[in-house]
Amino acid sequence: VKDIIEKFVLDNLDYIRINSLREIADKLKQDIDIYVKARLKELEWLDTAIGLCVVGFSPDSNQPEIYEIFWKHSNDASISKLNGDLHRVGNAKKFIEWYFEKPFPIGRYCLSGIKSANVDYLAGYHLELYKLAENKQKQSGEVIFGGYKHQLVIKSSGWHWKIEPSQ
Repeated sequence: VKDIIEKFVLDNLDYIRINSLREIADKLKQDIDIYVKARLKELEWLDTAIGLCVVGFSPDSNQPEIYEIFWKHSNDASISKLNGDLHRVGNAKKFIEWYFEKPFPIGRYCLSGIKSANVDYLAGYHLELYKLAENKQKQSGEVIFGGYKHQLVIKSSGWHWKIEPSQ
């Protein structure tokens, strides 16, 4: 994952700076589709899927957007624009819905702080929500998500991994 995503970012920095988030998600899907399908073929004995969320701002927009790219088995990927709260995406959301009924601070993070937060705050808050979801999942005995988690931050000034993928 790391090599594929890093190559995409390096090869497309100019494209990323000037295009809409939807166009970036489409290009990412197109560029990595063959790799993802090959990986899913290797894992076809599992009932597995691979999903990525592309979150950010299109040029000249002050509203965040989120697109989920999702492959199931070796089928073609779908891209969906997700509306609503950016932190309620993916399969883990079922394990944190209780939190949003009456949110409370998690360490130094809180729901009310995300509207004016920087990327580091949002990444930290997301990680804490993920930990809550992992604990709830463990309590329920279900296994819906888990695997690997990665966070890549891309800004006009450069990019870096907040959570680096496993090799």
